[in-house]
Parts: sequence; C-alpha cells; structure tokens
Amino acid sequence: MQKSSLSIVATGKGLPNKCVSSEQIDEKLAVKSGLTERMSGLSQRYFLDKNESADNMQLQAINMALQQANLAITDIDCVINASATMRQAIPFNAAHTLRLLDSPRAIAGFDVNMTCLSALRALDLASLLLARYKTILIVSCDVASVGLDWQDFHSSTIFGDGAAAMIVRSHYEDGSHSQLLTSHFAVYPQGYEYCTIPAGGYHYHPAYHADYVKHAYFHMQGMQLYKLVADTLPDFLQQTLSQADLTLNDIDWVVPHQASRGALNHMISRLNLDKNKVIDIFSTHGNQVAVSIPTALHHLLQEYPVKKGDKVLLCGTSAGVSLGAMLWQI
Repeated sequence: MQKSSLSIVATGKGLPNKCVSSEQIDEKLAVKSGLTERMSGLSQRYFLDKNESADNMQLQAINMALQQANLAITDIDCVINASATMRQAIPFNAAHTLRLLDSPRAIAGFDVNMTCLSALRALDLASLLLARYKTILIVSCDVASVGLDWQDFHSSTIFGDGAAAMIVRSHYEDGSHSQLLTSHFAVYPQGYEYCTIPAGGYHYHPAYHADYVKHAYFHMQGMQLYKLVADTLPDFLQQTLSQADLTLNDIDWVVPHQASRGALNHMISRLNLDKNKVIDIFSTHGNQVAVSIPTALHHLLQEYPVKKGDKVLLCGTSAGVSLGAMLWQI
C-alpha cells in the first residue's frame, strides 16, 4: 500500500476497579497455590465487577486521550468503536460511545470488529478516512470476563478486561510527519473453529436452541491455533516488511497483541527479536482482546524512550483465524 500521513496524537487506557491476583484465581478454582501464575504467566488481571459499569473505563480511556491532546469532544469528527465484545446486539457500539460523550452536535461513528485485531484494523481504516475527517477517535472496550468458561483452565486464566483510546490526525500542530508505512491483513479460515463464542448471533439463538447458554462462553482449540499461527506468522510478517522495503533490523519497537505468555515468547524466539524492543504488558493485564494492542501502544508512547522517526511494528492475531500487521513511523 502507499504510505499515508498518520499521526497518533494521543492515547489513553482505562481499567476496572477490581484487580484480581492469580492467587485469588487459585482460590476460586480450588487449585494449588501458584498454579495459575505458573501456567498462565499472569500475576494479575482486571475484571469488571458486577456492580461496576464498563462505561467508566471506556470514558477513562477517552478522557485521558482527549486531555493529552488538549481536545474536547467537539473537536472529534468521527468515532470508531473497535471492540471485540458487543454491549448489546443492537444498536452498534459506537452509538453508545457517542451517547456517553454527549456531544452537542451529531458526529459520525461506526464499529469495526475483527476481535483481537479490531483496533489495528480501525487504525488502518482511519488512515484512509482522514481526508474526510480531520480528527478521529478510536476506542476499544472489552469485557472478556463475562464469557469465560472456568471449566477450561488454560483459556479462562489468560484474559483481562479494559479499555483503550487513540486520537488520530493526518497532521498536528507540532508539524509531525508521522506516517503509516504499510499495513497487511489476511484471514486463514481453516482456523475458523479455533476461537469461538458460537452464541450471540443468528447461528445459535435462544429462540431456537435450548442449550444456548453453553454456547455463550469462549472456547479455544489452543494447540491447533498455536500451530496455524506458528506456521503462517513469520512469512506474513516478512511480506509486511517487504512492502515497506524494511527488515526486522530496521524496526525500533514491536507492539504485539498480548495473546498469551506462550505466544509472546514464541514470537520473540522465532523472529529472534530483542526483548527490550518488545512491549510486553501481559503479566499485569492479560489478554484484553481488542484492547491489548492499543493499551500496549499507550505504554510504549508514555513509558519508553521513543523519538521522532522511530519505526513501530504493531502486529497480532485474532479469531478467524486472522493475522494483522502495521508499520508506523513516529
């Protein structure tokens, strides 16, 4: 793809109030102390309490980004809600986000749902829409905890809840020349059944299926998923880099989806990456689904010695099975 101007002018994150340690999960599941952290690689994660609204963490992320950019909701021209989980079937998520923001004027908005790659795909689409909308707000808000099957130890213990926001423009007052160097997405539908929540649409509907509830929880075929990604990711990333005439040695920072401890370690090992260049927040946040990549990017931009001209590889996987990558120059 052709390079395009893309400035990520601000980011924000939001978390539920409830921090759950792996020791608490051990107690919940009545397993040996230390087993959850050893098997999941997580010391803690955040879960939305039943008495807490996800609206709070969504607004926390958005307001953090707006304050960082010194903008108000009236400065936003389009809102893209890029979440993996729906608040409800209808209306779409972005309509609720706009209701929360209570703008005095109507603002364009729509959803992007590519599960864990939703925010990355939204960022890619935003780069194409900046000719029409000067300032775009991308927000992800995922409550993975409501769909966890605690009978499945390995999949249920790696997730966390959260929200993240990004504000993008084609240019900014500081004269930024940030740009999207290339992006690349591909779907490998042979892995369609590897990560699923079958219920929630017309395929499994409570009007027709008495066993609806059991299909409303997340199911993952971990070994099959791992093998498919391991077989396809190296060549996929090589194609992405080639599109921009770059190699991994040219990359200053890697912001991966925080899929699991095993997935992160495998990627670092297989691609021979410098760990110091990889943004790894998994042990304290877990897999936050679509929120993972923008939250990791927020940590990169806020906590690491980034500088103008740095090249950032954002990449990940999602249900489908899909792979996605983006090369962004700060």
